[in-house]
Amino acid sequence: MARLEYWNVSWWVAMAFTVGSIIWVVNGFYSFLPFVDTSFSMSTSGIGWTAWVGATVFEVGAVLGVLEAWNRGETANFGWGVRQVLGYENILETSGGIADSSLPSSEGKEGNMKGQQKWRWFSSDPKYWHELGFLAAFSQFWAATIFWISGFTALPSIQIAIETRTGVLDGVFWTPQVVGGMGFVISSSLLLLETQKRWYLPNPLSLGWQVAIWNFIGAIGFTLCGALGYAAQVSTKAAYQSSLSTFWGGWAFLIGSVLQWYESVFFDTQKMVFTPDATLIIRSKEYGDGSEYDIGSTSSMIPDHYVKRIWRKPGLLAGNGTRTVQYINKSLDSSDRSIAYSATETKELLVFRVGGYKNSGEPFAKVQWVPGSGKPTDKSIVTLGNKTGVLKDILKKSNTLSTSRMFVGPDGVEYKWKIIWVGNDPAFPEATFRTLYARHSKHPIATTARLTSRDGLPQDESYPIYIAEQGLNMQHYIVATLAVLESFSPSA
Repeated sequence: MARLEYWNVSWWVAMAFTVGSIIWVVNGFYSFLPFVDTSFSMSTSGIGWTAWVGATVFEVGAVLGVLEAWNRGETANFGWGVRQVLGYENILETSGGIADSSLPSSEGKEGNMKGQQKWRWFSSDPKYWHELGFLAAFSQFWAATIFWISGFTALPSIQIAIETRTGVLDGVFWTPQVVGGMGFVISSSLLLLETQKRWYLPNPLSLGWQVAIWNFIGAIGFTLCGALGYAAQVSTKAAYQSSLSTFWGGWAFLIGSVLQWYESVFFDTQKMVFTPDATLIIRSKEYGDGSEYDIGSTSSMIPDHYVKRIWRKPGLLAGNGTRTVQYINKSLDSSDRSIAYSATETKELLVFRVGGYKNSGEPFAKVQWVPGSGKPTDKSIVTLGNKTGVLKDILKKSNTLSTSRMFVGPDGVEYKWKIIWVGNDPAFPEATFRTLYARHSKHPIATTARLTSRDGLPQDESYPIYIAEQGLNMQHYIVATLAVLESFSPSA
């Protein structure tokens, strides 16, 4: 933990909250010791200044936390982003990207790769609103901002001026603590959900879960401090419990922050930020702990229950506005790159064929758009196998707010495409992917998660489709439903 990873924004976030928590622990001693030892007098200056500094440091950590969420998987590029903003001249272009000449030679290769990444100082991309990591960081930012108001009004000169004015004291000092504390509760709750395999199952063996649970306890303490503070002037018991809540809340935050610091230093994200070597498999949370893989064997480039791999190529746009996408077979040794399916889209029609579009392969699915009305799900007509109907009925939402879509396969079984929001997980090159499940099935039927490294050029590969043995008899449905869903926003 003695490593100073100044280039890693995750390290800065952890350090900010660790330092801030230490200050809040000191604040807790200032607040609580006079209640248990009369030799200690209440220090308005000590309480006020530590509260303001602690709240300010928390605010800095929260801002960095949002930056971390915007740059999922690229947290180690923070140092490069800062240097570029400051206009340093010693960032040299190389054939592999951009390298920082001031770095030790042992980091030269990583420096070359990092230069290819773009650091985001701000983003309005709506996709982040579907990521628990960003939602947690965003709610934490607003919680810290509101909480900072109570830190500011705790300054000795302000506190002395408002301590006899109950309404003002409640409004600008205690209330921001309650609202900000509840914001911290929401933020830590979202992080708990992100680290749990099932939303209702705790995951205490996860370091991230431990960070979140201790922050949750700290948030409860800070919230109780403000809530009990309303009665502190008229009840010594309330004043005692309010100060005690600050004391144990600060310690809980400190434990969580130290664990977060440990996680940021010892979880080496730099090896997973970029496309890995061809022999390295990216472990997916969907498929166990990785023990079922054998990295030394080419047969394990696909998890055991996936037996088919198809790559979706980027779309080709013709002069008449027709867009064509091809799906190619990819054997384990990449010797088979034949065209498995193709999809041709015009303004009014999307047609799926077996084989290449030039060969006029047999159509097996189509979507008829309503002319001039875009792609409404309640008017577009879909033909899938021997079924024809309105798109919203063929590909049904699980519920009104869900991004999942269900359909009935050729075997009469109900299947569901789920969007998996990876969030700030460096183990995945993409932020999201889709996974297909069957009712009462133990394993997924198909997924678009990148489970192996890219083995071709970016212009040749868009994303993979892995298909389990159970899905081999319905490849047509898998490809067609996936392509149709791509034509709509996740909330359509």
